[in-house]
Amino acid sequence: MTEEEVRNWFGERGYPIDDEAELTFAVSGEVLFIHNSQDEYDEVESYSLTSSCCEAISGDKKSGFDWSQSALKSKVESLAEYL
Repeated sequence: MTEEEVRNWFGERGYPIDDEAELTFAVSGEVLFIHNSQDEYDEVESYSLTSSCCEAISGDKKSGFDWSQSALKSKVESLAEYL
């Protein structure tokens, strides 16, 4: 998923991301993990890409968040009940 696709995904659900926001993101399975530099809580939020609504299913502190694919896969498994 490209940054443009991420921005479009949010915009299509009524939550456009400010053009000035810096994004860090990764996709594992059907889950998007994203940190928006303009997030007031400074969290990495998780979203189900199969959902038609834009509601975070979890939030983790950005500090120390493990972006490795193995850690993201483990996180997806822990979120299975919300997917």
